[in-house]
Amino acid sequence: MAMRDAGSRGFLRPVLAIGAVTALALTGCAPGDFETGFTATADEIEAALHEETTIDFWSWSPQAADMARAFEAEYPAVTVNVTNVGGSDVAYTKLQNAMKAGSGIPDVVYMEYLAMPQFALQGSLTDLEDYANGGLSDHFSDEIWSQVAIRGGAYGVPLDSGPLVLYYRADVFERHGIEVPTTWAEYADAARQLHEADPTAYITADAGDGNGALAMIWQAGGTPFASSGEDLSVDLADTGSTAWADMWGGLLADGLIDNGVAQWSNEWRRGMADGRYATWVAGAWGGSALASHVPSAAGQWRVTDIPQYTDGTDGADPQRTGAQSGGSGLTVPAGSDDKLAAVGFTQWMTTSETANRMWVEAGQVPAVSDVLASDAWLDIEDPYFGGQRVNRVYAEASQAVLPNWEYLPFEPYANSVFSDTVGQAFAGNTTLRAGLAAWERRITDYGREQGFTVNE
Repeated sequence: MAMRDAGSRGFLRPVLAIGAVTALALTGCAPGDFETGFTATADEIEAALHEETTIDFWSWSPQAADMARAFEAEYPAVTVNVTNVGGSDVAYTKLQNAMKAGSGIPDVVYMEYLAMPQFALQGSLTDLEDYANGGLSDHFSDEIWSQVAIRGGAYGVPLDSGPLVLYYRADVFERHGIEVPTTWAEYADAARQLHEADPTAYITADAGDGNGALAMIWQAGGTPFASSGEDLSVDLADTGSTAWADMWGGLLADGLIDNGVAQWSNEWRRGMADGRYATWVAGAWGGSALASHVPSAAGQWRVTDIPQYTDGTDGADPQRTGAQSGGSGLTVPAGSDDKLAAVGFTQWMTTSETANRMWVEAGQVPAVSDVLASDAWLDIEDPYFGGQRVNRVYAEASQAVLPNWEYLPFEPYANSVFSDTVGQAFAGNTTLRAGLAAWERRITDYGREQGFTVNE
């Protein structure tokens, strides 16, 4: 089957991830069932927000309900029903089912950037490009806006960003006299020094995570996925992919990463709290996550730039490279029955001073350029990080993000089979290079099943 494109009336039927490793085949709406375009003036949207209406908002963000109440205080004619769907997998499956049934479709959905292409290309999201060109996109940098820009459209509005950084335990590094690494070679040296000094301690814990692996491939300069129309390219053996596989795979092979503990597990939280794990590679959202999940370690964690593959002393380009890890925006499903109010709510949630203040107070990294560049945000001293001005690190990391990254048009499915393929390397059953090759075969086979012409 073909997918919906500017010049095609076909459509893609994806498989959505259910939990960590299984998938359920679901079909989407029929072509033309929903109007995906949107054109309206700012005055029309403002007028809609002063008429009695109710919009349904699906999210898993803990800040969603409070932010919705703040919106209602400014626009009392609008009632926002907030549903905490519990997580991204649940939200995506529920949205897929609602679109298929043609009923129970929410008006606004909190959605990861990586999932937007899949829903956009099957005709499930409203294209806001015409409206965004009227000034909405001006609130964001080109790099951040590119996260919602798909095939010439705009299928969401950025809410947060997740530039890749390195969190580290200052007390652990100081105790063992280890320098905080600035390159991945230094990171490997630090891992050896730490494990030799304390065999119970590791530089980090990683049992395999698709999103994390892709962020590190991106930071290494990889561009494994590209698509145009019905053509899809997949190359998980490109320079960046192999650079990451060799570097991280070497740490796994040497037993310097605890590969038996999954992120977010109770054991992981204990290790992050007691100093068993000295670093964590994560997006800038990791700061609020640590404060929430590892409160007892307050004052011990710090954040710094992600290590580089070169320090520039060997004649190589010393330009810093960075990537995004995660990040989400707000989308308006094509089946929304009140798009004017939904778009107005989306714009308020992403660009208003009130919403951004609440977002920042919750420790989240905003997406709006004016906030990211403001001294008020940059100069915040975070008590969890010992008073460090962590936002300055996040802002610099945002500026280092490499351009031209593209997610698969069925990324949720690809991530659902990560543990079956690349995950086997974390289990010690193969190498990371071989795991990436197996992942590429699964992705390629699936892409062809969905009607893509896949180039390897």
